[in-house]
Formats: sequence, C-alpha cells, structure tokens
Amino acid sequence: MTTPADFSSEANSPADEEATSSDRLGVATLEVDATRQEPDADAFYQVPTQSVSWLYRILFGVAAIVIGVDNVTIKQLILPAQMAQIDPTNKIAAFTLVASVGALAGVISSPLVGALSDRTTWRWGRRRSWLLIGAVGVALGLVIMGVATTVWEVLVGEIIVQFAADALLSVCTAIIPDQIPLQQRASASAFVGMAPLVGGAVGIILISRLTNVLTHPAQAYFILAVTSVLFVFSFLTVFREQALPRKLVKPFRLATLLSEFWVDPRRYPDFGFVWLSRACAFFGYQVLITYVLFYLQDVIHLARADQGVAAFQISSTVALLIAAIVSGIQADRIQRLKPFVVAGALVMGAALFAIAFIPVWPVFLAAGVVLGLGFGVYLAVDQALAVKVLPRASARGKDLGLINTAIFIPLIVGPLIGGFVLNTSHNYTVLFAIAAVFMLLAAVFITPVKSVR
Repeated sequence: MTTPADFSSEANSPADEEATSSDRLGVATLEVDATRQEPDADAFYQVPTQSVSWLYRILFGVAAIVIGVDNVTIKQLILPAQMAQIDPTNKIAAFTLVASVGALAGVISSPLVGALSDRTTWRWGRRRSWLLIGAVGVALGLVIMGVATTVWEVLVGEIIVQFAADALLSVCTAIIPDQIPLQQRASASAFVGMAPLVGGAVGIILISRLTNVLTHPAQAYFILAVTSVLFVFSFLTVFREQALPRKLVKPFRLATLLSEFWVDPRRYPDFGFVWLSRACAFFGYQVLITYVLFYLQDVIHLARADQGVAAFQISSTVALLIAAIVSGIQADRIQRLKPFVVAGALVMGAALFAIAFIPVWPVFLAAGVVLGLGFGVYLAVDQALAVKVLPRASARGKDLGLINTAIFIPLIVGPLIGGFVLNTSHNYTVLFAIAAVFMLLAAVFITPVKSVR
C-alpha cells in the first residue's frame, strides 16, 4: 500500500526556491541552517517565532472560509431548496438524510486527513499538498450535486463535498501551530474560527446576487465550485512550507495509525473539555441554521424566506466579524482565552432563547445580530485554545482533526434531533430552546480547563 509517507522529499524543493520572495511577503517559513541539512525533530516541530503578515493572515482566512461556503451555504439554503424541488412531499426527511450522512464524511475526513498530512513527505509540503487535494475534491462534489436529479445522486455529491471541505478545515487548523507564533495565534485563530459563518455569508451573497436558488439550485452549486477553487489557490500563492524529512516519519502501519485516533480524556482532560464545549456550541448553532429557512416559511411566514435567510446571515456575520477581530486582538494582548469562550457561549444562549420564545421577524433579526456577536467572541479564541491543549507536536493535524469532529458530529446529530422534534411536536420553540441549553453547556464545559488561562 502506498501512502504519502512513502514519497521522499528533495533538498531543493519549491519551498526553498521561493524562500526569498516569501520573506518579502511576510510568509512564515521554517529556518534551516546554511548547509541545508534536514532538520531533526526538535528543529522541525519547534514553535514558530517569525511573525506573519496581514496579507498571509487575510489569504489564510480566505482559504478557510471555503469550509463555510461549501457547508453552511449548502445546508442553509441550497440543499433545502433542491430537496423541495426533487421531493417536495418528503423534503424534510430527504434533507435530513443528505445532511446527516454527508456530515458523517466530515467526522471521518478531518482526523484521517489530518493524520495523513502529518506524515506526508511530498516535495510540495504536508499541508500545501492536501489543500490542493481538498480544493479539487470540493469542486468535483459540487458539480455532481449541481447535475443531480435524485436524492441519492445529491447524497453522493454531498459526501464528496463534505469529505473534501472538512479535510481543508483539518489542514487549515494544523497550519496555526505549524507557522503562527504564539503572540499572533488568537488573531489568526479568529480567521479560521469565523470561517464557517463568514463563508456561509459569502456564499449566500454570491448565489443570491447571481441566481435565484429557489428555482435554479444547480447554478448555485456551480458558482460555489468556481469560488472555492479560487479562494484556496489565492492562499497557495503566499503559503510556503518546508517538506517533512522522511527520517522523521515512522514506517506506515494501519493499526498504529488507527490506534492513535483515541485521545484518552482521563490522561488529557483539557482536550476532552475543549471538545465537549465546542460540540455543544456548534450543536446549538447548527440546529438554528439547519431549520432557519423552514422556520421563516412556516412560523414567520415571510413571502421570500430565502431573502430572510440572507438578511439574517449577513447581519449576523457582520456582527461576528467585528466581535471576532476585536476579541482576537484583545486576547493576543492580554494572553487570556477562557473568559472569551465562556462569555461568547452565554451570549449565544441568550440570543437563542429570544428566538425560541418571541417568534417575530424583528426580534429574530436582532437576535441574529446578538448571536453573531457571541459566536464571534467564542470563535475568536476557540481555535487558539484548542491548539494549547494538543497532546503531541508531531500529531497536530490528527489531534486538531479530532477536535474538529466536535463540529461535524453536530452536523449529523443536529438534523436528526431537529427532524425528530419537528416531526413529533411540530414546535420550533422546543427545538430552539434545546439549542439554547446546549450553548449554556458550552460555557460550563470550558471552565474546568486548567492548562489555559
């Protein structure tokens, strides 16, 4: 069996040839000695000290928002509209099937690709290679969804999209400890943390301006395919990394690789608490955005529910951007993370309670802004906090991939619980109140973390 670890890196790699131009752009690179000898493990996995430029961080964020472009936009608007066309009688059941099974691909993809990228010795570098693979996979899956005429064809495309998009998330999060110095990690983490929501807003704006998704969902998929590739390639123009020396990679054994996917929470309790907090926060948010289109149609009774979704997403995302940037900068200054995560989760819980018990459009829109502010504060430092509780430097991609499953599991469980609640009680108040309680639990679970202030 051939694995990425079986390919040896070469001394004169593209990363070496482009080092001078990369330095001018402020791109983070690993230093090597004058003889260009391959570094040992301590040198290769050392904590970065070279600051990265705003150009690097902005394009890093642009690449990361592909995750939201191809996840939030699809789940929130395109997929519900497509299911209503393909199977209008069973649209909720069809939507739940595709959304849940597609999310399962992300649960598998993130830690698996993270682990493979940790071992990849290709000349292009560990993370760059998988960024390219992920971009191509996303485009392929979106095209399949665009031409699909049955629920099962849509499901195949969704599985490919989610596997590739969640692989991109795994790689992007691993880049933070690989290349971002400690004093810039909170602000850099903010770019990745807010990527799903910002990407969702970007995707909704694009498709709402360029097509009518309610009547032409196929066009929306094609627009997202082109956008995703362009966004990832923009970051690849400034992202450089040294190839992983083959001598630092242990011989590939599938059993060993699979055994490393378990991180014992008794041995690493902080890792477990961070995972639980993230899972609760994303479950609460996922429940809301998954059913927001149906909620606006069935409860608020908006004539153009798709425009209501766009207004909600845009206003929420603007608030999120402001809160995330400000919080990330402040967290870098004071070097404290836990207060931001706890405060953000509590604010989101309050917003969801308002949506649950006051079902009118102005309150819903205002609560969306409050939700965005809370999520911005939470996401600004959540990724930086996760980086601080990783067990091993040599397995950053895999361990961050495991942390990211706390995002993908709610993508599976959220539609299932939401579908069950709506099919049995037909009550959005109960559904969104449950989401609010999970937001409060996100704050509770972060308080026992001891290794991070």
